[in-house]
Amino acid sequence: MSITLPVRQSECSATHMNVKRKPSEERVWENRYTLAILPPPNNSRTLYQEIRDRNADHLDDIAISTPFLQKETYGQLQDKINEVARALVASGVKEGDVVPVCIAGIPEFAHIFYALSKIGAISYLVPIPIGNYNREHFKKTVKNKECTIAFFMDGFLTEDTLRGIQESNLKEVFNVPLLYSSPLKIPVGLINYLKKIIEKLSGKSKAVETASVTQTSKINKYRNFLKRAQDIDDVEESQYYPGKIETIMSTSGTTRGEAKGIITSGDSIINSTRFLEGTGVVIERGKKYYCLIPPSYSTGLTSSVHMVLSAGGDLFFDPRYDRKVFVENLLKYDLVSTIAAKSMYEGFLDSDNLTRYKKGKYDLSTLEYPFQGGEPINIAEVERIEEAMRNLGYKGKIYNGYGTTENGPSVSTQSLNVTSPGSSGIPLPYRVPKIVNSNGEELDYGEVGRLLVYNPYSTFSGYLDGDGVYEDYFIYDDEGKRWNVTGDYGYMIENGELYVVGRENDVTQIAGKTYVNADLEMIIMDDHDVVGCAVMSFEDTDGEGEFRVHLIFSEELRRKLGDNNDLIEKKLTQIQNRIFHETEDRDFVPKVFKLRKSFPQNYTGKRNVLELRSETTGFIRLDYP
Repeated sequence: MSITLPVRQSECSATHMNVKRKPSEERVWENRYTLAILPPPNNSRTLYQEIRDRNADHLDDIAISTPFLQKETYGQLQDKINEVARALVASGVKEGDVVPVCIAGIPEFAHIFYALSKIGAISYLVPIPIGNYNREHFKKTVKNKECTIAFFMDGFLTEDTLRGIQESNLKEVFNVPLLYSSPLKIPVGLINYLKKIIEKLSGKSKAVETASVTQTSKINKYRNFLKRAQDIDDVEESQYYPGKIETIMSTSGTTRGEAKGIITSGDSIINSTRFLEGTGVVIERGKKYYCLIPPSYSTGLTSSVHMVLSAGGDLFFDPRYDRKVFVENLLKYDLVSTIAAKSMYEGFLDSDNLTRYKKGKYDLSTLEYPFQGGEPINIAEVERIEEAMRNLGYKGKIYNGYGTTENGPSVSTQSLNVTSPGSSGIPLPYRVPKIVNSNGEELDYGEVGRLLVYNPYSTFSGYLDGDGVYEDYFIYDDEGKRWNVTGDYGYMIENGELYVVGRENDVTQIAGKTYVNADLEMIIMDDHDVVGCAVMSFEDTDGEGEFRVHLIFSEELRRKLGDNNDLIEKKLTQIQNRIFHETEDRDFVPKVFKLRKSFPQNYTGKRNVLELRSETTGFIRLDYP
């Protein structure tokens, strides 16, 4: 991935004179764009047509690789897509049909997703695990969309999901093996390992054993599905038209607390990859890009799968969503770039895990651009992670970005020339952020407020089956522009960089005052002994709010403290004193703490905020005079 940001003279920078303009009108970030990327996008292809046409002269290049000896060229990828397309038609799938797909990062996802695009069917990318949606919601969606077949990967057919499938009007569900296209014999231990991860992340239902799957009458084997391709010589290719709906993606549920289905056009996905290229993020042929975030989510699908394959990169899949595996993959497989939640990079702070690599043959010398997003940044913590990565041969920094699924999904990104600590970079072309107060009035540079985003080329087409109330997420201004209400707080600085400081609902009310939890996290994380901090809000029986601080101390400090309550209390008191010294506000000093070794995660790698909020045991109360 090469990142370059040629500068052009802003078309409006010399016209301001003494007239004060609002940040969303000045758009100073446009000074960093090249003229070549400023014209509006002019897409004329479906998602399938784009990866076919842009790689037509490079069929021998590697398209997909995995740690399990799987490699596909772009020519082989086309053959697989065509085979699945024929099997879909033989199974009765028609243009406009909706097909649920619940598959993590394996080659079969790309085969099925682009085959559905080829025949004009719509992929419904079911959240992983389906615990994000309850069984009744899944049945309702399948019924409303008149779905007849679906695809589920090993490990994602939970007991709850199987009941929903059996009670739905689905005729067949094809069980896609984890290593279907691998020359390796499928190790039972790997499947069980994945199932344990799903069980841990979903927190609702256990992953079923293979024997239970075969007992459900609607479940069929993926190889039986592919055999149907033999009955069809060729399929009619669905043609492009503007705004054509090609997929239903899922949000991560971070902002509003639960995942939502987003009805999305192919234009929206293609435009998003073009806009990323416009800020200098460019995929290079022959280099390997790690798809970690599951492709059912917008970042995984748009910024990893389609951006890489449409530009001719080598897409590296590994469905094991585990911090230790993430770190090992970056070290072992000559990866150039990846996108992950910050909590995944925290694996580089686990010295026990990294001991065997420090003097080994593996390092991070090929890594160029690791991106993170989805969680508020703590500068001190990121700097520690970057230092640990540099000790393993990485020469750069972790780049930050920000986005929402409704906006395609990226809104802003850092790059080689935009690296201010803590910022989310500059807005992508045609993305216009605006910071407003509670009355909707735009604020000036440096002032924190509600973050809205205008994207004139967003082809967001609505929420699936009422997953979201449209009026809660979008507002129109006097000019008729549609602004996305992101649910985040942020501010902009005069060079056009965006800073996101926290969620709109991530605040604590104490003594009539409103505190942003992320502000407290930043102060605590300045302590070098603290490697992780999450501040949750809690309301006591009298309706008064209080902070509940979850802390992860460094391994060195944990060993020193042990189970000595006096030493633990002394350290927590030090943290309290420093907070009061910096703020001179006793109400801002937390009195409830929980010490832990790690944070629970959801399947996008972000902290599982709902689980943290629900915890009621293991806390230490330490009053502050």
